[in-house]
Amino acid sequence: MSATMLDVAKKAGVSQSCVSFVLNGRFLDRISKKSQGKVRKAAKELNYRLNSFGRGLSKGITKNIGFIYESSQAYLFSDPYCSSVFQGIEQEVKLNRYGLLFSTIDFPAKFLPPMIEMHTVDGIVFLSAKSRKVIRNMQQFSIPHILIDPFIKGGSSTTIVIDNEGGVYKAVRYLIALGHRRIGFILGYYADIEESQSFRERLQGYKKCLKDSNIGFDEKLVQKVLYRPDGSNQDDTDFPCGYEGMEKLIRLSSPPTAVIACNDKTAIGALYAAQEKGLKVPDDISIIGFDDIDMGIRTNPPLTTIHVPKEDMGRQAVKYLMEWINNQKIPKKKIVVETKLVVRMSTGRKK
Repeated sequence: MSATMLDVAKKAGVSQSCVSFVLNGRFLDRISKKSQGKVRKAAKELNYRLNSFGRGLSKGITKNIGFIYESSQAYLFSDPYCSSVFQGIEQEVKLNRYGLLFSTIDFPAKFLPPMIEMHTVDGIVFLSAKSRKVIRNMQQFSIPHILIDPFIKGGSSTTIVIDNEGGVYKAVRYLIALGHRRIGFILGYYADIEESQSFRERLQGYKKCLKDSNIGFDEKLVQKVLYRPDGSNQDDTDFPCGYEGMEKLIRLSSPPTAVIACNDKTAIGALYAAQEKGLKVPDDISIIGFDDIDMGIRTNPPLTTIHVPKEDMGRQAVKYLMEWINNQKIPKKKIVVETKLVVRMSTGRKK
């Protein structure tokens, strides 16, 4: 006869509700570490199985990986960057013969997905985490998790991040080699959250290269534009952000001869704005994006950009997670993914 929650409570010397909270990962801040240890030890010794999920608490194996995205499902699959990262995750999970449990959470999130509270996954891959509270709550659960490109610093969580600063540094250095000195930068931000960690680092790369090249920083050349939907898609705010940012740069008394955008979609919006205002790209103004999404190849002219190995990021996250789950090694706290400059036709020498 299999053990019950009451059996665990008696063996641990705690209440049945205490057992429920500990094994479901709820209200752990209200339960002492000593009591939590007693419950887990008793459950393991009795081979107690929580809600019949997994291979048993004693082994702690469910053969499932969880994927969490803090935004809408529609945006995940419509955004070229996020969907590519997800494809890499999905491919690597299949190679490991694991199942993939998927969940999106609204921002700001009020609750963690049930897969965490019910312990129905062995590990979590969290893409583009925006809420510090969500990360802190997840860290309370004793479950391996990796953050991919979080908007904010992950604290004690393992993270996979892009070499954002180095990527933009390469872009600015390339433009300077083409003779450009008035180089603009368009950065989008959300009204209800802080600027993303990635975008801040990209701006730092822009400033650093200017400084290293003895070019003075002009704050007018940096346009921070509030992300606002254009009405066609409430989640797709990058295009209008780029369009608005380029309009503001063009109106300057001394406008830039080249512009770098915080991502490709913002750069494409900037490209459309420049062309609508009668500017030729790259004869009158050069434009560079970041991410290297497929859409950038199809613009006229094709977009020069910073390539990010998006699918590789997803695969790498799962590989590190599997090593953690299998106790092969403790993964690094921060894994930095290298970038490279991809030159196309949207950039040229300063005329």
